[in-house]
Amino acid sequence: MIPALPKVLIVGAGAVGLRTAQEALRRGCRVVVRAPFPPLDPRTCSVGAGGLWMPFRCDDVRVDRWALETFQELYELQQTPASDDLVETLPALYLLHESTSTVQDEPPTWTRDPRLLFQILALSEIAKQADIVIPPVEEFQSAGYSHAWLFYPLIVNAPRMLEYLLQQVQQSAADVDVETGEYMESIEHMVDTAKILGCTAVINCTGLGAAQIAGCQSSDDDLTGARGILLQYDRTSCVRRSQVDRSGKQRKDTLIMIDEGPWGSDTMPSYLIPRGDQIVVGGSYLPGDTESSIRLEERKRLLSNAHRLGIDVNQCAPHGEWTGFRPKRSAGVRCEADPTYADGPVKVLHNYGHGGSGWTINVGAAKECLDILLRNKPL
Repeated sequence: MIPALPKVLIVGAGAVGLRTAQEALRRGCRVVVRAPFPPLDPRTCSVGAGGLWMPFRCDDVRVDRWALETFQELYELQQTPASDDLVETLPALYLLHESTSTVQDEPPTWTRDPRLLFQILALSEIAKQADIVIPPVEEFQSAGYSHAWLFYPLIVNAPRMLEYLLQQVQQSAADVDVETGEYMESIEHMVDTAKILGCTAVINCTGLGAAQIAGCQSSDDDLTGARGILLQYDRTSCVRRSQVDRSGKQRKDTLIMIDEGPWGSDTMPSYLIPRGDQIVVGGSYLPGDTESSIRLEERKRLLSNAHRLGIDVNQCAPHGEWTGFRPKRSAGVRCEADPTYADGPVKVLHNYGHGGSGWTINVGAAKECLDILLRNKPL
């Protein structure tokens, strides 16, 4: 006799939680979703993210595989009428300084996907690309940047994708309440809630919140928030300082990233990401920094980034800002069954700690989590 599929409680409703719920539904599980506030609440890390598909600050041997699975799903979604404004493909420039060895380094394995059209070019060659919107390359060169990666990644419109995932889960007859106003205080709290709801498994997708959950803490003394900041500009009305193009071709909005000096660093990357109806300008990657608003000196730097990366800051101002905290875990993503509950009536799994790669690996991580849950051997 084939055992019945479990009824699963998903705790969390961000990019990871909702995609995990969707995966459970696709596998035939009955699903309950609980979260203290809805996906578009500014307190969620997922809603403010730039949405770039590109592995970023997530040290885990599984990342490349998960990223490829996520890319494949996003790529297929983009081909359907349902995609609307959920995801788009844009040219991206990742600037390289002439004084570093990055130009000679072997690019990461994810760059080998032929759909990315990845290449490393001198900026003098980049200037000949008539289909991209960038500032005059001479400005980059005068700062010491000599080359760039040019590739064509997918960009997730994070707010719209969260709405879409929530709608998909709700329409699949899941029991969804993402406005409980209640935080799970412990794994035992999750297990007790699962029992009340008639669930035989719970998947913890609480992101950075896991650091405050009793029962996770022994495994996650190193789970910290890596603070990110950005300014938001209206994509339609924003005036750009783009190089003159006399070709008559329609040029594509272009994503620009720098994490090498003098304009960027590991902790203070500079980037401009067009996504949806916004252009977001960042940023920072500051583990342990808990400041919830943008400091004055940080705002000045972000405005400087906006100018350097092509926005005419004299003619347009940001319409919003955002501060978020990426769930950084030095041991990598926690995507596993919890052995403490292996023999109990409610199995416990974890799926959190995706660092700065939530929208890049959420599909692959969700699939692996469900593989673990439904594996035909004890959890």
